[in-house]
Amino acid sequence: PSIETPLHALLPHKVVVHVHSVEVLARVVLHGARETLGTLLAGIHWAWVDYAKPGPDLAQAVVASVAKDKAPDVLVLANHGLVVGGESVADVNETMRSVIGRLRVQPRPFQVINTDNLSSLVAEWASHGFRLPIDTSLHRLAQDRHCLKLAQERWVLYPDHVVFLGEIVPIADSIEAPDVFLARFGGCPPCVIVSGKAVLVREGINPAQEAMIGCYTEVTSRLRDPESVLPLSRGQIADLVNWEAEKYRQKLAR
Repeated sequence: PSIETPLHALLPHKVVVHVHSVEVLARVVLHGARETLGTLLAGIHWAWVDYAKPGPDLAQAVVASVAKDKAPDVLVLANHGLVVGGESVADVNETMRSVIGRLRVQPRPFQVINTDNLSSLVAEWASHGFRLPIDTSLHRLAQDRHCLKLAQERWVLYPDHVVFLGEIVPIADSIEAPDVFLARFGGCPPCVIVSGKAVLVREGINPAQEAMIGCYTEVTSRLRDPESVLPLSRGQIADLVNWEAEKYRQKLAR
């Protein structure tokens, strides 16, 4: 089930692929992204689409962006992702790989600490229904000062993030007791970022939520200056929270 069915159906190509590539997201959440991409994607028939709420709003924004021209093969969606169209899967794959390759950003070098040293922290949070994530690279979100600062100041960068992880950043102080944090937070979030130490995930978290934490870690590891990052506004976030169409889509997907 896809909220983006109208968007896909608007394009005339036989094959349409929509991805939320880490490489693309690390570009489209920045101020001045459109101008930067104009240079990086020179020679590719592409169009920029300003941020719009996924679904009919985004489809209408695409119509406005491409109506005056032949439908482009590539749509770059601000604070959202990438759409590629072509006559075959092979064509789309080649174009998509070319675009992602041009937009590639190397993550900052970083060495995650040995999680064996976190046994006391894990035991403390386990009694409240939290565990270490399967992917140890997620701890970068707690240990890398740039990632942590971005989480503190720019938690929601794209729609799926707030849909799966919520609008309030779940950062606990390094010495804060789990019951104190959970009372302060006002609930049980999908994950907890223990500042300077580790990321823990709630028991029973679904794979999409854990993947979204990984996505945010990968994106923020490619960003440096929080002031250059353009998060979703409070109004845009409000439009996504408690969105009935998205709740229905997730129900169908389950």
